[in-house]
Amino acid sequence: MTTMEQALALATVLVDEQNAQIEALEIADIGLSLPGSCQYKLSIFTSEIALEVGDDVLATKAKVAAFKVQPNFSDYRKIEKLAADNWSTIKEELLEALATYESWGQEKVKVDIYLYERLVEQAIATLDNSYYPSHELTQRVMDAAIEINPDWVIRNACRRAESIMDAGKAKYYDEAVEWLKKARDAYVASDKEQEWSDYRTELITIHGRKRKLMGLIKSEI
Repeated sequence: MTTMEQALALATVLVDEQNAQIEALEIADIGLSLPGSCQYKLSIFTSEIALEVGDDVLATKAKVAAFKVQPNFSDYRKIEKLAADNWSTIKEELLEALATYESWGQEKVKVDIYLYERLVEQAIATLDNSYYPSHELTQRVMDAAIEINPDWVIRNACRRAESIMDAGKAKYYDEAVEWLKKARDAYVASDKEQEWSDYRTELITIHGRKRKLMGLIKSEI
C-alpha cells in the first residue's frame, strides 16, 4: 500500500465486505500520510468510521485534514463540536488554512466562517480581493460591517448603486435603491446624517429626469 487511493479502496472493502471498522480505520489512518489525490474523500471516510467506533480524536484529526484540502462551513462546525476543549487551538489552525485557500467560489466559505467568528475585517478583505463578489455575499458583509467599518459600506454600496444609475439601467433601479439603503444605514451608524442628506440631494439633482428612479428614491430612502 503506497497511495491514498489504495488505502481508501482497501479500507472500504474491509468495511463493506467484512464489517471490520477497526482494521479499516487503521488502514485509513495510515493512508492519510501517503501521497495521493483523494485526501478529502479519504479524510471524510476516516472521520466517519472513527465516529462509528467512538474515536473522537482520530475523527477530529481526519476532519481537520479534510478541511485543509476543501474548506466548508459544515465541516468547520462539525470540527468545533468534536474538538471540545481543544477548539481554540484547532480553530486557529483552520483559520490559517482558510486564509490561504484559493479555489473557485472560495469567497462564500470564507465569508460564512469569518462572519460566524465575527471576523468582519477578514470578510471585508475577502470581498476586496474578489473580482466581483455576489450581491448576496456583499449584502451580508455590509450588514455585519455597518457598525465596524461604515466607510467601507458607504464606499461600496454607493459605487454599486451609482454604476446602475449612471448607466440608466431602469430595470435594475430597485437594486440600486437597495444599495443606497445600505449606504444610508452606514451614514447614520457613523453619525453622518448630514452627509447622507447632501448625497441624496446630489443624486436627485443628477438623476432628476429618471422618473422611475426618482419615485423609488423619494418613497423608499
